[in-house]
Amino acid sequence: MVKCVISKIKYREEWQKEHLFKGWLCKAPASLISSGRGEAYCKSCRVPLRAQKHDLTKHVKTQMHIKNMESLNVKKQATLLSIGTANVNESLKLAEIKLVLNNAAHGSLKNIDHLCEMLKDIGKGSQLTKLRLHRTKCSKIILNVIAPGMLKELLDDLGEESYSILLDESIDVSTMKYMAYCIRYYSKKQKKIVTDFLGFNEVNEATAEKLFSDFEKFMNGLGLNINNLVGLGTDGAIAAKASEQLPSNIEFLLQNSRNWFAHSSLRLNTYHDLYAKMNAGKKPSKLVQLAPTRWLALAGAVTSNLKQWEELKHYFNLIKDSSSEKSYTAKSLAEVYNDDRNRLHLLFLNEKFGEITTMNLAFQAADADLTKLYSDLRCLLLSLARRIFQPSFLRPLVSDTSDATMLHQADIQTVQNALLKSKQAIDLAVENVDKDAIERQWRLLNTLRFHDINEKFDDNVKPIDFWIAVLDMRNSQGERSFEDLASFALRELSLPISNADIERAFSIMSIIKKHMLKLFDSKMYEVSAKNTVKANTVETADRLVESIDLIRYADDGEDNIYCQI
Repeated sequence: MVKCVISKIKYREEWQKEHLFKGWLCKAPASLISSGRGEAYCKSCRVPLRAQKHDLTKHVKTQMHIKNMESLNVKKQATLLSIGTANVNESLKLAEIKLVLNNAAHGSLKNIDHLCEMLKDIGKGSQLTKLRLHRTKCSKIILNVIAPGMLKELLDDLGEESYSILLDESIDVSTMKYMAYCIRYYSKKQKKIVTDFLGFNEVNEATAEKLFSDFEKFMNGLGLNINNLVGLGTDGAIAAKASEQLPSNIEFLLQNSRNWFAHSSLRLNTYHDLYAKMNAGKKPSKLVQLAPTRWLALAGAVTSNLKQWEELKHYFNLIKDSSSEKSYTAKSLAEVYNDDRNRLHLLFLNEKFGEITTMNLAFQAADADLTKLYSDLRCLLLSLARRIFQPSFLRPLVSDTSDATMLHQADIQTVQNALLKSKQAIDLAVENVDKDAIERQWRLLNTLRFHDINEKFDDNVKPIDFWIAVLDMRNSQGERSFEDLASFALRELSLPISNADIERAFSIMSIIKKHMLKLFDSKMYEVSAKNTVKANTVETADRLVESIDLIRYADDGEDNIYCQI
């Protein structure tokens, strides 16, 4: 390499301020100057140059320099000029939180960019023109305002009341499993038994010790007193055993009959033509897909198949030997439909599924009457028993408990066990409550009539409404007359009766995760599930704004972000 001849012209610092040389020209390092390679240096091309203006101007026009400068000419984000606190208009704050809650409930963060701009255009001349809400700010409001605000509201409402926990693990196919939690307790603020989504955590190991450790860690992280836990609801004891006794060809028929038409419009049109010819131009109803987890969902599939049994039978008999199909599944389905025993099975199941599904839905109700649930369940069991067993095998119900002979024949051990269970039920009372006081209040309550407690009460009053009214009753001194007894009853009513709420939360989370919010983190899942399960967007936003004492407004030149402190 030929070295540059050291020029007598010295490098001038003022050249760096000229427009032509600005941004890339600087003085060469001492090592390059001492080696005689030049006193000027191009930062974009990383080459030394002679300290002569003619050479520098010539270098600017080279293809290498032009290409390097284009790669460096990238628009940068504006520098943050100032940061601090400022007062935010309350109505504007409320509007932003409502919009974020709406998007969290419906799982569409991308929509907020276009929605905000559209509202600003529609609301010209109003406060809407001041809206500055995009995806980044929306996610920050969810994480820093809504999520902690909802949790704080729930914990404040719970206080030191007793509660039950419903938990279940995720059922969606994922690389990470989750354990979700719902809490059930008596809300003094709302004056009713509330079941609310509490949150979830990741599960790495499904052993009993690890699950309990994760559960304990989750509860302590929320600040919940585990000593106030009176009930735990899981689905481990409700495994579907009855469905395992069904013939395998029944499930094969229900599943593959629907799958046969699910992905082929040609097959579906052929069947529609056949059905129309057999039913004077009518259209068939859709076959119901089997649910992968709840075997009671067979009811819809059984009913839809029975309604068009003959039509499906003729269809599969026609195509089983068709040259266009040549399917083993079609031949197998034709054999199943030709066997009248399979239809008899479905007729038997269809009648029973109606009653059982009705009972199952009753247990899933949020405000179910426990006393009526027990009565309905007892009637269902006796009804099924009378249809299956002969009357001679059914033990008659004892109607006269005063019969001395029946009492002598009773197993004394059974009586002792019943007394022991009754004795343990009183443990639901808190430790510092006089249990004798509960008994005294119970005896006093028996002297009252329904209209003495509330003029609107009759024999059909719900237990929760009854005990809330009893709790609010006061004596002449203004003290609660039945506080210990009513609190004890409300703790019993807070016990879990089904895991329907936790299943709903998982269904919502699965939909959000699969179709809408693939980039959401755990906190956003929680807010979306909680807001979709129970909360009204407008009412929730109003409560959140009232519960946040101080909201910091940080202006970064693009979006303002609330941070609860």
